[in-house]
Amino acid sequence: MSPRWLVVLRHADGGPSMARMIASEEFAEAERFFLRVVLPRSILIAIMPIRTQKYPTMRSKCVLIVLFVPSVQRDAATPIDQHRWVGAALEMFATVFGGATAYPKARGVWRDDDRDGALVFDEPVVVHCYVTTEAVHANKNLDMLGEFCRHMGRETNQGEVGLIIDGEYLAFRDFGD
Repeated sequence: MSPRWLVVLRHADGGPSMARMIASEEFAEAERFFLRVVLPRSILIAIMPIRTQKYPTMRSKCVLIVLFVPSVQRDAATPIDQHRWVGAALEMFATVFGGATAYPKARGVWRDDDRDGALVFDEPVVVHCYVTTEAVHANKNLDMLGEFCRHMGRETNQGEVGLIIDGEYLAFRDFGD
């Protein structure tokens, strides 16, 4: 396995930071890109080798999946058995990807456009799961993840189940099999 590099940049205008991992064989091309396109508008914070070859049994799980487990049904008044669904989500993530962590209740709101823009205030539990790029692209794993989201949406009477994979928000609204 070739060494990988972590490149961390911060936008000069104070915008968000960017971090990318690149393989050694891609480093020269990436360096040209950063110097030509990115650095004129950014501040380079660090370029550092990630020394996974020192630890041959270490696996890099760099893709974050986030699932929001709701506290109420779509009507914003009827509570769901959130404890049960958090447990089911943790079990699913452990079975499919190796594990997950559930964070305590957050505060959120969702606009239900199918109900004339009614606002659904909620206290979701946020479940984080770090996975390998290979695991997140495996069709079997994505099928199981999608099946869980549709099942939870259907059983808890949701208008939408929110899932984030590698920074992209996915809205499950069709809860059919």
